[in-house]
Amino acid sequence: MKVGQNTEKESLRPFYPYNTEEIERLIKTRRSVRLFKKDDVPDELVERLIDLAHWAPSGMNAQPWKFVVIKNRGLLEEIRRATVKGLELTMKVFTKRQPHWRLMKLLVRLLKPSMYRIMDPRAMQGSRALLEVPKTDVLLKAPVLILALGNNGSSTALEDCSAATQNLALAAHAHGLGSCWVGFVEKFLPMNRRLCKRLGIGGEWFLATVTALGYPTMDYGRKLIERDPAEIVWIR
Repeated sequence: MKVGQNTEKESLRPFYPYNTEEIERLIKTRRSVRLFKKDDVPDELVERLIDLAHWAPSGMNAQPWKFVVIKNRGLLEEIRRATVKGLELTMKVFTKRQPHWRLMKLLVRLLKPSMYRIMDPRAMQGSRALLEVPKTDVLLKAPVLILALGNNGSSTALEDCSAATQNLALAAHAHGLGSCWVGFVEKFLPMNRRLCKRLGIGGEWFLATVTALGYPTMDYGRKLIERDPAEIVWIR
């Protein structure tokens, strides 16, 4: 290597000590943002965030993910409508008492146990609140939606994509952006075959996580959100 030449590998060499206080502050002040400005997020910045997400750990370093970035407003509206439709149907299944809805609930429990588990009391409460708002925007008016697709050939793809999504959220926070993991879209979008085909979901790839991204409408002042004490079991 020539004198003064600086390679990417050299520039990323670990250094000590890290500023642990800043790292802890970044982690603790990250929050789910649910109100976004209409301002576009530059493509270069989105690519930088995804690159940082890509550095997350994965089983056997398989990196079994790919990312779909959606900015098209028409497509975002289609995803919103498909998610609301899934929410409305699920609420009927879990709240209606007529025999045919009870039968549907039983079939969901048998054939789609993951769908059955997501409708816990808190999820039901959130669903009702969303559906009470006319033309509710489950995408939170975010200008960017990032889908993390996991490769079905990897046994740890869901866990790996989740780790990458947390990297994405922290990186967005560090760059002054807000993000929110949109669980309802993640659960109900796969029910729409046409959209899945358009987005590359199916076959080799499954939808792992969905992240809304944009500039927050307000300054949260980096205030900490209260957390319950962590439950720790020590085995010495």
